[in-house]
Amino acid sequence: MKNIIFLVIAGLLVVGCRSLISIGDSNTNTLNNESKKDK
Repeated sequence: MKNIIFLVIAGLLVVGCRSLISIGDSNTNTLNNESKKDK
């Protein structure tokens, strides 16, 4: 049972990290687009 709980927690951590990374990428992309418009 402990192994199953560990796998579930590990899976949630991986999904959370990936969602954070994707959100960060979209934020940097919008910032880059805005800076290009100013030029």
